Amino acid sequence: MESGLEGVSERWLLLHNALHDAVTRMAVMMVMMLWAGFGGRKRQGDDRSADERRA
Repeated sequence: MESGLEGVSERWLLLHNALHDAVTRMAVMMVMMLWAGFGGRKRQGDDRSADERRA
């Protein structure tokens, strides 16, 4: 009986760790995408104001 419970708890721990890793990776990717998006928008705005100064 105990070995069965050990197997279940070990599988649960592996599943929990795999899910935690996946969620962490998704959160990091979302932050990186948002950061890159805002950085790109800021650069485009700077380019636009530089073009207006030249004209």
